[in-house]
Amino acid sequence: MNKIRYNFFVLMLNLFCAPILMAQEQALKGRAVDRATGARIADVSMYLPGDAAMAKSDQNGAFSIQVRNGTEKVPVRFSAVGYIVLDTLLAIDRTHLIQLERGLVDVEEVYVSTGYDKIPRERSTGSFSVIGSDRISEQIDFNIMDRLPAVASGIVLDRNSKGGSDQLLVRGMSTILGETAPLVVLDNFPYEGDLSSINPDDIENITILRDAAAASIWGARAGNGVIVITSKKGSLNQKLKANFSAQTSIEAKPDLFAIERISSSDMIDVESMLFEKGYYSSMIGSRSKPVLSPAVELFIRQASESDPAALAEIDAELDRLRTLDVRNDFLDYIYRPGLQQQSTVSLAQGSDRFIWNASASNASLRDNLGQKTQRNTFVTNSRIHIGKRLSIDAGINISFLASRSGRPGLGAISAYNSGLFPYAELADAQGNALAVYKDWRAPFLENDLHPELLDWRYYPLEDYKHSTSVQSSQNTLLSTGAEYSLPKWFRLSAKYQFQKQAGLSENLTDIQSYEARNIVNSYSKINTATGGIDHQVPKGGILDQSTNSRTAHSLRGQLNFNWETPIHKVYGLLGSEVRSVSANSGSNRLYGYNHSNLAYSLFDLTVPYTHYITGANVTMPSGLSLNQREDRFISTFFNGSYMFKDRYTATFSARRDASNLFGLHVNDKWNPFWSAGLGWTVSNERFFADHPIGHLKLRATYGKTGNLNPSMVALTTIRYAGPNPFTQTPYARFDNYANPELKWETVGMANIGLDFATKDNRISGTIEGYYKQGTNLYGLAPMDYTSGVDAFIIKNVAAISAKGMDVTLNTINTIGKVRWTTNLQFSLNRDKVTKYHAESDLASQFVGATNRISGREGSPVYAMYSYKWMGLDAQDGAPLGLLSGEASRDYRQFTGASATVDDLVYHGGIQPTLFGSLGNTLSWKQWSATFRMTYKFGYYFRRETIVYSSLFSTWNGHGDFNKRWQRPGDESATDIPALIYPVESGAENFYRYAEPFVERGDHIRLEYANLSYAFPNGAVSKLKDASVTFNVNNLGLLYKRNRAGVDPDFSSASNTGFSPSTIYSLTIKCAI
Repeated sequence: MNKIRYNFFVLMLNLFCAPILMAQEQALKGRAVDRATGARIADVSMYLPGDAAMAKSDQNGAFSIQVRNGTEKVPVRFSAVGYIVLDTLLAIDRTHLIQLERGLVDVEEVYVSTGYDKIPRERSTGSFSVIGSDRISEQIDFNIMDRLPAVASGIVLDRNSKGGSDQLLVRGMSTILGETAPLVVLDNFPYEGDLSSINPDDIENITILRDAAAASIWGARAGNGVIVITSKKGSLNQKLKANFSAQTSIEAKPDLFAIERISSSDMIDVESMLFEKGYYSSMIGSRSKPVLSPAVELFIRQASESDPAALAEIDAELDRLRTLDVRNDFLDYIYRPGLQQQSTVSLAQGSDRFIWNASASNASLRDNLGQKTQRNTFVTNSRIHIGKRLSIDAGINISFLASRSGRPGLGAISAYNSGLFPYAELADAQGNALAVYKDWRAPFLENDLHPELLDWRYYPLEDYKHSTSVQSSQNTLLSTGAEYSLPKWFRLSAKYQFQKQAGLSENLTDIQSYEARNIVNSYSKINTATGGIDHQVPKGGILDQSTNSRTAHSLRGQLNFNWETPIHKVYGLLGSEVRSVSANSGSNRLYGYNHSNLAYSLFDLTVPYTHYITGANVTMPSGLSLNQREDRFISTFFNGSYMFKDRYTATFSARRDASNLFGLHVNDKWNPFWSAGLGWTVSNERFFADHPIGHLKLRATYGKTGNLNPSMVALTTIRYAGPNPFTQTPYARFDNYANPELKWETVGMANIGLDFATKDNRISGTIEGYYKQGTNLYGLAPMDYTSGVDAFIIKNVAAISAKGMDVTLNTINTIGKVRWTTNLQFSLNRDKVTKYHAESDLASQFVGATNRISGREGSPVYAMYSYKWMGLDAQDGAPLGLLSGEASRDYRQFTGASATVDDLVYHGGIQPTLFGSLGNTLSWKQWSATFRMTYKFGYYFRRETIVYSSLFSTWNGHGDFNKRWQRPGDESATDIPALIYPVESGAENFYRYAEPFVERGDHIRLEYANLSYAFPNGAVSKLKDASVTFNVNNLGLLYKRNRAGVDPDFSSASNTGFSPSTIYSLTIKCAI
């Protein structure tokens, strides 16, 4: 009875006191929005110092927090990534609209896109680098990927390891023989098309997934990093808005004289010496009539001429040739200022249930050589909300890309053996095209030709008009998806994408082109009965056609989970996807082609034809080929995170992949790719509330991703190659040998990161360090010699490791009314080979081509070695090496089988180990100026030098010829050997790969500078957001460390081009 009375008393007391207690707590409510745009801001942190209470805004920016303080106003601190911290006093009896001012960090960086989901940065533990549309638009490159190295942290443009072809690397090398390019994802799915077909104006942001925690959800294709491209979309409750932009760019002519080349006078002196020593004797008497330079032809005439007047005429002509430089003709007749124009129109609108946007663009590029590229794009995206739970997305992305060849540039015009003498003439004084004798001697073509043969001379200034190459492609992306919010905390989604790329390439050389005339003439024969000419190859043009198509289907199902309480936040996604890619290609050749009526001729391709000049028997190529390939992938994946009190975060992801590339044996094995991470948001701790640093977060992750090379398969395969030219029956050859253990490469990476920002966001950034290991990498392994085939096979036998760091620092350096912001990107990366079965100690394997894999354990994947150098012999200027501790000329010992890598000088890697960029923006009223420089340090390149054998045979002479040893004492001032005839191949192979020609690649480059003016809204009619920007790209080197004074990115032995020309552009933007 007493117990019942006690319980009744307690119950009545609670009922009586509850209203009083509830009255002591009041809710502080409101909404957080962007001050400039009015957009609602999610995940805004609120902190009440007096009550030590914390809360966050929801996805619509709304917030509510219980306040026990009975005063009329309470102090509140609002903070969000990308915004300046706001401290204010708020009344507790009203709903507030909190306007936050955007800081240096773009608001888009509050969320990061993985291609599977868009997650708040605070919930992530991985390494992301986000580039917003404003930063993307600071540059004017036609290809959007060319804009990344200057603005993205951890990315470098590799110009050396692939022999001159450019390749983006994310955090350096992750493979040896596999594909090095990062995976590119466009709007949630891997992009298989030409990246040049993407319009940069359509892109909202680009996210670089750099570590395993960020990229592992992409599994077997994420080992080289992932670049996620997100297109612009509309937004809810947005009035119809039209945006317009137009850009015109002019590219200056290149500086051809920056390329060091032998002078015409020196070249003629060399040819004179060679003529006197009989170098050309065999060529003069050869039946094949190989082309000789004009100077040599004059020497031949001079040797048989006795008339003083004729000899004087020859001497005068030689003197005239000495004054010529073919680069002047290239600048006068070949190179022109380039022109690029682009315009984009976009529309966007949104209600509370339906949003859409559409854009159309046209871009045309005419480069210095007149090559034309045209791009047209149309993009539209829409989303409709049906009820409160269901939404449906649809997207269309169509692009057309076409190009047409232009004039031949320096290096494309050549005579015999792919060279061109420096005194060649392309036009006479009146600008009329002159002949350059390409394959056959001038006297033969001028005097000994049968009159019925076609003109056999080559006119470079006219020939390109009759030899054209046209490529065109259409890329279509169709995507759709549905998302359904299930009861409680689940969201179910399905996405499908169809991609179709179709390409056509046509190379037409009409009957007026040198190539067609050369082929028709070469296989003509004299009719013994009539004395006339029979053209065995049909008289007419030659058309080479090739087609290619690629079709990809991607289907993904995904279940998202999101459960939040004031203390706990749990997020996860589980899904599966299938993807198939079919590729087809084919080619053919038509002879006797007439473009005007599409007529062509057939003739017997099964019999050999005798060459008119050389007498060799040759079977004419048919140009026929057919190729088909199908790749299929299936994957399951999971990604999840748990956050406790908005301070402590744990993440985990896992993925399993299977493919038809490896067969059932490997696919049945569990070889997961996974990652795990921990994060601690120190700034959300109560003890950190009054610290001047407003945001501080520690992150640590580890995980494994993969890499593959689609060209390698696990089973023995054969490739049919069409009819055999001798038997005219089908035949095939082995394409891959049985390799049952072949599987994905594995890349493991550990990453530690620190994110920081001051309360006023004046200083913010990230500091990250990482270590990665590539295991099961593709490498050369000995093949069973009893197989009777190749000595080596590619297997998963190699390994590499790399370590480095990425630093991003943003500052606001406001000076009075001038807003000055700085962005510094700093990256450090060092890789080394830790396992390579086919390692060789032979010295000659480590010098030569700079894109040769070193394969030496402990050295970088691509390393620079050179022969030890002991200077020049004081007697004759011959190069000296080191043998048994003494200077020697025993070149076979230096370069032969007895020389090992231990005899070489190791310099370092050919990839930059320290690189990054520095950008500054100054803003005053409506004016702003931006400039950005990039830098690369800690690498080496091998520069060009004179190679006498190439000088003799192809006229390819470097300017170092002027610096050669010529008399005793020169050895103290030069490292260029004397010209000694005949050339000793051992000496040449030694000195061209010796120490003096390896240079430091360290340099700083001014990439671009912009000046823009933003008109006040309404200042120009009814236009909004109107602006005009003047941009200058490719401003050149500010600093270079090498002794030769050359541009290391464009003047190495593997990349013999010249620095890119400066581009000037004007951009106009406005909105209605």
